[in-house]
Amino acid sequence: MTFLKVFLIMNAVFFLLSMASVRLRFSYYDTLHMKISYLFFSYTLLPQKEKKKAKKKQPSPKKEEKPKQKKENIFHKAYRERGLSGLLHLLKGLADMASGALKTLFRHIRAKQLSLHISVAERDAATTAVKYGYVCAAVYPAFSVLTQAMRCRAFEVAVVPSFHGIQTKIQGTADVKIRVVFLITALIRALMAYMKLMKSAKINSDTQNQNRKGGAENERQQPSN
Repeated sequence: MTFLKVFLIMNAVFFLLSMASVRLRFSYYDTLHMKISYLFFSYTLLPQKEKKKAKKKQPSPKKEEKPKQKKENIFHKAYRERGLSGLLHLLKGLADMASGALKTLFRHIRAKQLSLHISVAERDAATTAVKYGYVCAAVYPAFSVLTQAMRCRAFEVAVVPSFHGIQTKIQGTADVKIRVVFLITALIRALMAYMKLMKSAKINSDTQNQNRKGGAENERQQPSN
């Protein structure tokens, strides 16, 4: 009975924790800021605090090896690029995910606030007009995909040309949340899809190896002329 009580209590606690929401808050003012919170805990994802690098001893001279380039996610790339290019890259990446592999997950995201204001400014009026058209063609379709994929209470987006300005200004905020149970479900589905893909790749590899062995044996058995 004691084990059963403990089991039921643990299941109830897990259920309550899974029904709680993870909250993500974004802000974009020339650079991306991102903070995640769950229950009473919060953590700033971007910008990350710079760690002090300890001085390393110079290693013995060896052959120079090309450093492996790590694939950046869209958030780190948007933070690194900064400015308008980083924002457009972020919007495109989120729109692709919302209409692609993570479409089901995005349906469970609730957006309390979603706003973006861009004032496009270049050195001359002609360049400003061209840049304004380019930004509109990138921002409005991506924003439309995101607002249709998520449950948005309130959202606004505005892109305006500034012919008297010198520098493009960006102001954007987003406050979204999703329940942990949906994140766990998406993770399990991704893991199952990955295992299925690996199993299929292994079967194909074994089939190719058997075909090669069979072909080699046939060539040996054929009499020479």
